[in-house]
Amino acid sequence: MPKQDEEDEKNYIYRFGYQYRIPQTNINLYINKKDGRITIKRGNFGYGWDEVENVVYEFIKNEIKKKNLYLKTNLNGNEFIIK
Repeated sequence: MPKQDEEDEKNYIYRFGYQYRIPQTNINLYINKKDGRITIKRGNFGYGWDEVENVVYEFIKNEIKKKNLYLKTNLNGNEFIIK
């Protein structure tokens, strides 16, 4: 996995978006350190969400191809888990 942008006590945080647009368009990708669950959180305001979301999904897809992530499914839904 690439180096995270930020880290707190529970999560690794990767930030995606446009920094120089007003209002800023940002999406944060949270990866739980304990169980590897991925959460995507969208910022409040912004333009071009589809473009940023596509970059986030491509990031996840590339990490699955590199075998850094794998997909675990269950009856409740799909979850991405860190390998």
